[in-house]
Amino acid sequence: ISIKNKNYAKQHIKEYIQQGINSIKKQSQNKISKAELILKNFLNKKKINYIHQWVYPLGIADFYLPKQNLVIQCYGSYWHSKLNYIKRDKKQNKWLKENNYNVLILSSEKILKGELPNDYFR
Repeated sequence: ISIKNKNYAKQHIKEYIQQGINSIKKQSQNKISKAELILKNFLNKKKINYIHQWVYPLGIADFYLPKQNLVIQCYGSYWHSKLNYIKRDKKQNKWLKENNYNVLILSSEKILKGELPNDYFR
């Protein structure tokens, strides 16, 4: 393969990956959970700057708060108790921590009951 073809292939792969990320992001934005909506309203009420459905190299986090360098995940007990999700979550959280992000895992069930982390966001 010539250098020209290798560069074209690299560019094509980058574009393909970006298209996949954009597609996943678009799909996930259309499917906001009730817990995420409650947390989104909570953060808005507290006037906390955040990015919803934040894309990072291993996936999409529910929320990223740049000022606090904080990733917030809302874990529902149904999906996040399944073995493949447990493994994925562990890998993602390890990566986030190794890359100096603060990570806060919140139970969707607790959020739905109104148990929000008020003390955490003073």
